[in-house]
Amino acid sequence: TFTLSEASSSFAAEDITVSGGTLSSFTATSSTVYTVIFTPIASTQSGSGSVSVAGATFTDAAGNSNTASSATTISYDTLVPTVSLARSGSGTLNSTQTSTITFTLSEAATDFAVGDITVSGGTIGALTTTSSTVYSVVFTPTANTNSGTGTISVAGATFTDAAGNSNTASSATSISYDTAVPTVTITRAGSVLRSGITERITFTLSEPSSTFA
Repeated sequence: TFTLSEASSSFAAEDITVSGGTLSSFTATSSTVYTVIFTPIASTQSGSGSVSVAGATFTDAAGNSNTASSATTISYDTLVPTVSLARSGSGTLNSTQTSTITFTLSEAATDFAVGDITVSGGTIGALTTTSSTVYSVVFTPTANTNSGTGTISVAGATFTDAAGNSNTASSATSISYDTAVPTVTITRAGSVLRSGITERITFTLSEPSSTFA
């Protein structure tokens, strides 16, 4: 809001000096009161805007030129935080294995929680905090599943930075797993064997194996 000490018919948006952002919606409330909307520069983590009126930019009814105003400063943080995911190890998990998922935030947050994490194809344990930007959980795949895929991600607008900016959504981390424990059944064709007779015993595995011997 700009308040002039006396009425002016020549005060205009072009009389305003701005840095660190843009001005819009110049509005005259009266002959001495005007307003504008200041919008800070986007994607800036630590910025400062300045708005002022230079001297000799408008006049009163008698033609006297104005003196310069003091500058109004506005600090801002318009950088939206992001989060990236990484898993420990690689390849397909078996029934005895888990995987640690690490979440790295682009800037500090105090409200990132396990509830912000979306998981399918398994479960995650408690959130471990390494620092204000690094967190981890342990992923356990769904049991008794022959060919499964787990996914872990963080949806948008689930946590904020110190300035209150909400995060963007992460990409999803996928983990393949096979937690079905193989079984074997044994069958025979006959009943009681007599002297000199042999019998073939059949072993049927529930899934292929290259180590059955």
